[in-house]
Amino acid sequence: MLRQMFESGALTGVTVAPAPMSDGEWVLIFKDVSGRERRVTKSRTDIEKTYKRLNGAVLEARSIGFKTMTLEYP
Repeated sequence: MLRQMFESGALTGVTVAPAPMSDGEWVLIFKDVSGRERRVTKSRTDIEKTYKRLNGAVLEARSIGFKTMTLEYP
């Protein structure tokens, strides 16, 4: 779904940020054209997907189509 949104121009940016309440995990936060934030969730749930390594989060954003992203440090 996120890839389709990216390809249609509905997503304007992505941020890789530290996961809240975790020790060293990362999340992806997407911004859509209306300014709303969207997050990746685990399949068929509302649980936010976290990445144990920064590289995993970056690769996921790249697979959606992003070539640039913002990185927030803890």
